[in-house]
Amino acid sequence: MASKFSSDDIVPHQRFTDVKYENNEFLLPIDGYQKVDLVSLDEAMKPIENYVDRNIQEKVYIAKKRCKNPKDNLTQDESASIQVYTMESTEHEQSLYYNLNKTLRKEDRRQLVPYFPYLKLILTALWKLPAFNGRVWRGVNGDLSKKFEEGDSLVWWGFSSCTRHLNVLESQEFLGKEGTRTLFTIECSNGKLIKDHSYFAQEDEVLLLPGVELRVAGKVRPAPGLTIIELKEVTESPVVLLKPPFTHDNSQRHIESTSYASEEVQRLVQRLKSSDKEFEKGWFRLKTANLSLADGKAIAKALETNTNVDKFLIGSQNISMECLEYLVDSMKINARIKCLYFIGKDDDDNDGSYLVPVCTRTLINTLNINQTITRLEMSRTTIKDHDIKIITDMLKRNSRIDDLHISYNPYLTIQSALYVSELLKVTSTITTLSFCGKPNINDECAILIASALKINSTVEDLSMFHSQISDRGAHALGEMLAQNHTLRSLGLNANQITDAGAKALAEGLKRNSTLKFLHIPDNHFTKESSGGKALKAAMNSKLTIFFDY
Repeated sequence: MASKFSSDDIVPHQRFTDVKYENNEFLLPIDGYQKVDLVSLDEAMKPIENYVDRNIQEKVYIAKKRCKNPKDNLTQDESASIQVYTMESTEHEQSLYYNLNKTLRKEDRRQLVPYFPYLKLILTALWKLPAFNGRVWRGVNGDLSKKFEEGDSLVWWGFSSCTRHLNVLESQEFLGKEGTRTLFTIECSNGKLIKDHSYFAQEDEVLLLPGVELRVAGKVRPAPGLTIIELKEVTESPVVLLKPPFTHDNSQRHIESTSYASEEVQRLVQRLKSSDKEFEKGWFRLKTANLSLADGKAIAKALETNTNVDKFLIGSQNISMECLEYLVDSMKINARIKCLYFIGKDDDDNDGSYLVPVCTRTLINTLNINQTITRLEMSRTTIKDHDIKIITDMLKRNSRIDDLHISYNPYLTIQSALYVSELLKVTSTITTLSFCGKPNINDECAILIASALKINSTVEDLSMFHSQISDRGAHALGEMLAQNHTLRSLGLNANQITDAGAKALAEGLKRNSTLKFLHIPDNHFTKESSGGKALKAAMNSKLTIFFDY
């Protein structure tokens, strides 16, 4: 049972301390709210006006005025729904967050119904924000140590306000540094950083969503009166305790009968539904030509029930944009797909080549919401520089994509290399990058990428093969190798590098002890030429250089 606290215990910013009201029990999932219509914040408040601060509509008005130009691709109402959640009422028990969280913790889920419109709005907003993966803090004045034993699993049903910085909690506005206190340090995977949408931006708040399942990883008493409880978010559970705010029934598009799909697609759908052996290795390569919207709807519906597919390749010639957008949009609620590919066809078989489109806006909306996709590949597509800017801007905030491939896209220019290099300077997640393809990936592109990798500390695998990189680009990459201590593999096969460029790479390798693989066949020097000999002389015991395929 939750401990009893008197009114004297009430402190400002109690969103961060209301863990004392959690009973830690497993209850029925939060479900049903996703089926209501998405309405404005003003409308969402009407069913709950009698349960919360009588001045709630004033707070709504102020929140919307403060959210005229919201970040993260949120609408004004979506951003304001987060801001009004963070606002305090004069009497704590009248605050929106207090009453909403109190209701979320009740066993009788019917009492949540009046909150459904607001839940639909705020969770739609939060689902669009990138997931925050890292350590956060929250706490309470009082000793809750008896409620938490190492190895226990528990659920917090309210929205859980946390901060990334312990000093925020230790300030006098929150818990202070004296007296009996319980601090929680939480390793979360799906938190939502709401600083840009909170009324109190300085709190650097990370919000854990309702129904977060946690495991007690440890408990220590570092000082008299202070207990620190270590929690870790459970990410693989057989039950979804918070249903996502998106369903095909109430999304912008509606699932139609597969009878409108082509016969070829209907046969494909049947194989997907029966988990055909074709998909046992996880791959679904969609290459059926001339797909319509009805085809896309049928395929998306079948993917919902298939339990094998985790790698989805879209490579259909003449696919309609409506179909493509529907397929990509459906990934918002597909928790199985881990790798998403847009790949056209080359002309290796002399039977024609083609490019595939990428629906950039739909893609970034999906990646902001989807919690499982970690690899994104766009090869032989119609994307242009402005698409790369939109995608890299999103990836600066996305903490899940770690494997990025941008290859053989004929409409890209050096401007795209600039956008990718700017991403590399700030990313904390990308470990694998392919950026290649004749004729547009050239020395200028290599110079930009090399410059960014001088300060990047995450990329371990870089491929710039089949490009137009010559000795100038090789010289820049050599300088990068002299400073970079993260890269493990570098692919430069099929470029224009001569002996001079090979020697420049060798100079960098002399001061590098971390590169393990250098792929450099099919350039303008040989293993036995002066450049090849320089590379061999620069090798250490950990490095393997591939001069041939």
